[in-house]
Amino acid sequence: PEVLELVGLADRGKDRVGTFSKGMQQRLGLAQALINEPELVILDEPTSALDPVGRRDVRVIIQHLKSRGVTVFLNSHLLSEVELVCDRVAIVDRGRLVQEGNLDELLTLGHELELRVAGLTDQVVAALRARWQVREVSPVPGGQRIVMAVPQAEEAAEVTRVLVSHMVDLLELRPRRTNLEDLFLQWVQGEEGGHLDLRPADAARSVA
Repeated sequence: PEVLELVGLADRGKDRVGTFSKGMQQRLGLAQALINEPELVILDEPTSALDPVGRRDVRVIIQHLKSRGVTVFLNSHLLSEVELVCDRVAIVDRGRLVQEGNLDELLTLGHELELRVAGLTDQVVAALRARWQVREVSPVPGGQRIVMAVPQAEEAAEVTRVLVSHMVDLLELRPRRTNLEDLFLQWVQGEEGGHLDLRPADAARSVA
């Protein structure tokens, strides 16, 4: 009863499993994994088929397990969910470990700047690309929008100096916090953006 209460199925303990929705079956599977109070729990896509409320409830359960000292090994392609609950992450690409470490430390590996400028030329873009990774250049009303990655957030000052030296008007500059999805694409597809992989799912990629 305590485990059913934990996963939100306390009022369905006497119901036939065949009457459960996919989301309820997902909760039941989680309850089965917890019934013997394990020290290690391995969860494969625990929030799939769940609505936003259900996903939040699963996150709460995982946080509860962590507070009790339980190790939770989570496999998921929902990177926003991984960011919310995991302390450490490992990126696996076709069976090869690409990157792993403390989540907060990994997120500091990428710093992005979003700029709005006027008077941008191909020569200036080339000058920026020579020193930093320019991820996007697109037109916006009154100028251009640039998204670029820099090793350190403090390099925004140097980016500003380069633009001013080329007589480019800097209208707006905003630091952007890199998320796990951005880093995943960078590590798996390469810094140049890579390409879409349309092969069958046996070449699986996952985040743990």
